[in-house]
Amino acid sequence: MPPACCVRNPGWCTVGIARARWDVGHCGSPAPSRGVDPGVSSTVLPWWRKILPGVLLLLTSAPALAQEAWLVTYGPGGDAWSRFGHNAVMIRDDERGIEINYAFGYFDMNRPGFLTDFLQGILIYEGHATRSQRELAYYRDQDRSVRKQRLNLSPDEVERFHELLQYHVRPENRTYEYDYYYNNCSTRIRDLLDKAMGGGLRSAMEERPARLNLRDHTHRLSQNDFWLHTGLMLVLGPGVDGERNAWEEMFLPMAMADQLAEFERAGEPLVTEDFHWYESAAHGAPRDPGHRLFSYALAGVLTAAFLLVPAWRLSGRMRWLPLQALAMVSALAGTGLLLLWFASNHDAIWRNAVLLLLNPLWLLALWRRPPLPPRGIIAVLGLLTVAGAIVLAWPEGYQYRPGPLLWLVPANLAALAALWWRWTTASGERGGYQ
Repeated sequence: MPPACCVRNPGWCTVGIARARWDVGHCGSPAPSRGVDPGVSSTVLPWWRKILPGVLLLLTSAPALAQEAWLVTYGPGGDAWSRFGHNAVMIRDDERGIEINYAFGYFDMNRPGFLTDFLQGILIYEGHATRSQRELAYYRDQDRSVRKQRLNLSPDEVERFHELLQYHVRPENRTYEYDYYYNNCSTRIRDLLDKAMGGGLRSAMEERPARLNLRDHTHRLSQNDFWLHTGLMLVLGPGVDGERNAWEEMFLPMAMADQLAEFERAGEPLVTEDFHWYESAAHGAPRDPGHRLFSYALAGVLTAAFLLVPAWRLSGRMRWLPLQALAMVSALAGTGLLLLWFASNHDAIWRNAVLLLLNPLWLLALWRRPPLPPRGIIAVLGLLTVAGAIVLAWPEGYQYRPGPLLWLVPANLAALAALWWRWTTASGERGGYQ
């Protein structure tokens, strides 16, 4: 969720020949400015660059001869937007001297209405073709691993695959409605490969269980960045939980590479060559999700102390300022989650049980003398906190979020204690509430 995950260039899909991108999803790297390839500093295109896309399509539209199809998978990088990797298909024809990469996940952040559409979950992405060596060099320069796998396809399948890729990068066909987990750069390639193979890939993969579900993949690939991981785990709803099959797991470029490496049909492997063209010296991804429970528990204790110590030791307005600040943050966060649920197409964020812990009702804590009975307010917030703790702590349940839970529950309980203290103090000063 996707990151999840509105950060500048949250990086989800590769370098292209004629697009700037604010990539949001599961693929890629930061993009150069509009109309600029990596390594080209000027925003003014020379004449040969202006005609390059048309030349590439013209060259690749000739009849297929000695073609090869390769899956190219780019590993994660060090920035938040590159944690989920990216992939492309390389079509190589030695007889014609052609090496073209086809990839999906580009979009134009200068498009009018882009930000408004993004907030509403309207994500219009594009597919493009680019020269293989330039793209490979870019990812090598970014110190991101590059894995190449030759696909064992018949000549007819290679030709069909190539035709499908060409069709989907033409100007009139290249746009599509992006989804973090179900229609991203990796799933586009997966679907076109399945069509080229006559549907045999999907039928076989749907019978295999996934190694990890969507939540656990998101967890493991973001866990080394505390704030990114926290944001994703809080924002993503129960849609990323639950068991998945191998076909769905291929939303992730690295998972797709691993699944295809093990796939066989008619007793023959689908991948005949599999090697790392470049291995990153600094960036990698843990194979399984780890736990930062101590970090979250410590955050919970510190937040509780941040609320209770001033209430105990200070006087005047400063005494309740931490409580008011936390209440405002909780209320705004809950309001944001509600808007994303009811006013956007971000399916992965819907029905989020974190709303039991972070919700607009915390705005009532800003009043020194609340408009409703204080005991009732505290009881409702307390019951919501207990319900949230039960739902989010159950590993096989609706929505499992143990880490953030260890932060939010102590913070909420401390806030309720401080709120009770504040309102009972005000009640004693003013002769009680009606």
